[in-house]
Amino acid sequence: MSSRLVLPVTLAVLTAMSVAGCSFATGVQMNTAAIGGSTDAIRRNTSAIEASTQGTGALIPALQGVERLRGPMESVALLGPALGSVASLGGPLGRVAALDPTMQSVAALNDPMLRVAALDPTMRAVAALDGPMRGVAAMRPSLEAVAGLRPALDRVSALDAQLQSVAALAPRLEAVSSLREPL
Repeated sequence: MSSRLVLPVTLAVLTAMSVAGCSFATGVQMNTAAIGGSTDAIRRNTSAIEASTQGTGALIPALQGVERLRGPMESVALLGPALGSVASLGGPLGRVAALDPTMQSVAALNDPMLRVAALDPTMRAVAALDGPMRGVAAMRPSLEAVAGLRPALDRVSALDAQLQSVAALAPRLEAVSSLREPL
């Protein structure tokens, strides 16, 4: 090869090598940076997985508690028809709730009802008068006959002054009756 050619070729090779070396160095730097970023991402993911594993470990007792609830939950599930019946009571319970003003009125009767209850001995005594009152009712014809005597009784009451005069004669009549023995 000629020396004229060797120099440009050498320069070209050196330039190419230099460019390739720079490019290679840049590529290595970029790959190193990318590997560092990947390593950081792997480190963060590992930390997240460790935290998740710890959280999952903490969930195990809770999950075991949920498993212990299986029997009671199945029992509750068997209550479906009964709970449906309870749910169907919504209408009747609504009607009972609508009675609230009426029930409050009834509750307001508490004091009067207590006073009526306190009348129990008196009411029992009145009830005990049933026989005598029936007897009085049976006397109605006699009482009506006595009422029919009113005019005669009025005339007798008009004799009051005269009867008092006769009553005043009592001591004299006694004296006269004592004379009967000697006669």
